[in-house]
Amino acid sequence: MLYLKKKIEGFEVGMSYYSGFEKDEEDIVIPFSLSLYITSSKIVEQLPVYLECLRRNECPEVLGIDLDVMTSMAYWMKNGKLEHDMEALNDQTLHERGIEFAYKGFKPETTLELYEAIRQNVADMVRMLGDVRRLLMAAPPTLYGNFYRSQKSQCDEQKVVAAYEQWKREVGVVTFDILVDKQALEVAEFLKRKILRFSQMPSKREIDRVDINKLKEHLPIGYELPEEFPKCYARFMRFATLDGDILRINANSYGKYLHQFYHRLSDDEQQVLIGLDLMLQLIHRDMQALMAKGKKGEMEEEEEMKEECEKLLVNDIFSDELFTSNQQLLQLQTIISQSVGMGNQEKIDLSKGMEWYWLYQAIYDAGMFETCNNRENVVTVVGFVRQIAKWLPDIIDIDDEERIRNICKSMSAEQGNWMMNGKPVSLVDIEANKRRMTAMKPAKIERIICVAYNGLYTKLLALKQEI
Repeated sequence: MLYLKKKIEGFEVGMSYYSGFEKDEEDIVIPFSLSLYITSSKIVEQLPVYLECLRRNECPEVLGIDLDVMTSMAYWMKNGKLEHDMEALNDQTLHERGIEFAYKGFKPETTLELYEAIRQNVADMVRMLGDVRRLLMAAPPTLYGNFYRSQKSQCDEQKVVAAYEQWKREVGVVTFDILVDKQALEVAEFLKRKILRFSQMPSKREIDRVDINKLKEHLPIGYELPEEFPKCYARFMRFATLDGDILRINANSYGKYLHQFYHRLSDDEQQVLIGLDLMLQLIHRDMQALMAKGKKGEMEEEEEMKEECEKLLVNDIFSDELFTSNQQLLQLQTIISQSVGMGNQEKIDLSKGMEWYWLYQAIYDAGMFETCNNRENVVTVVGFVRQIAKWLPDIIDIDDEERIRNICKSMSAEQGNWMMNGKPVSLVDIEANKRRMTAMKPAKIERIICVAYNGLYTKLLALKQEI
């Protein structure tokens, strides 16, 4: 976490406070200005990192600031008091005033030099905040989906699971219809909290399009809905779709709402927003397990239910257009699982960090990843490693953050070796030009072709043709 929001807001408060200094407070003007320089320097140091994350389709932190206002030099420099004061105090050097100051190589001799440094920091900050605004306005939906999944991974899922398991114990025999009722009740309770209140008021067309009566059929007898509930439900359906009886949250649009209004929602409301999605996922897993046995079937044994749930794969990175069913994802999981191992030289060896990149490149070259509108890959390295951890828990524990970080570093380092004539190459390029690959030893190239190209890539192409 960069804590950019806190620094920017702190600098804003500091500049505003400074503009109110009186003449008899000039003793603290220079020390206060020095603190403004340090804060603005830290902001300017961290904004490039934030921008690079946005360009990688990641959002490490919600700034929650008014970018329309904060991209103006006039807003930050206020009434010109800082410049006036620094010019007035420029008759003596800082050293002559008994002030010794240095920060990362910058050691101003005069107050005017200090002012110019602050002004330059503000100019750089304004320029980069303008870049942030432009990137967010043009961001693909997947950026917000990635942001939402990141927030979701930090949510306390165990509380939701415990509540759901307690409900199942109270119900006894769980049928498909009972699960549909539970889904409707969870949505109704969520909407009564008015957490989506910041989204635009729905049109009459949107309200007419939602089937309130169908939802009511699944609510308890006597359950009271507020008068404005149809509007709330219409709002909600902007972020969800009905797949038969299953109501699915759209991570991209849901994430955009959470990002846009992050600092207007309380911590509790954010948890409730994500908690609904987690609860619906639990309900959906039980629904799908029952559908596999017959839509009206009953869950007679808890262990059997869990086995069915485990077969339903989470897909955070693979193409939704390509993999349209759980069965197809299971086929992909099987191929990947059979192509990797730990310490097995006949497979991609995931005990070695660099061979994780071979796995990534084989899947990427086969066109299996999610892409944005211009077909550009939107999968991040850390997102890839976490996906493999979800599918192959025997290979890596998804909670082992240190190992995940180390794998990501090794993947980045290995990517730098995949070069030919100064240009990056793909797995296909290596197979076709193995004698011209001077950045790698021949034995390594032969192994890549054996385990990654022949062992995985060709099988993925066959699967793609089949589905």
